Amino acid sequence: MRAPLAVTVGEAAAEWLAAAEAGVVRTRSGEVYKPSALRSYREALKKVLAELGHRPFEVREQLSDEVIDQLLAGACTEEGKTTL
Repeated sequence: MRAPLAVTVGEAAAEWLAAAEAGVVRTRSGEVYKPSALRSYREALKKVLAELGHRPFEVREQLSDEVIDQLLAGACTEEGKTTL
């Protein structure tokens, strides 16, 4: 039996984005994602993937909290608004 191949965060993000663009993955209300929402996800993913794109895809609460804190710290403007 072979071990499952490791999927990176970048690969998982690309797969999710492609599915969302194709209408396979939908919003909570069952609607397809609007083009503007997909653009926003692409922009946000650039920041995440710069930090995590090469890592194996696994979600640990501690890791995700640390990354979210770092991303939000870098995304806050002088006015205190989040740019993510």
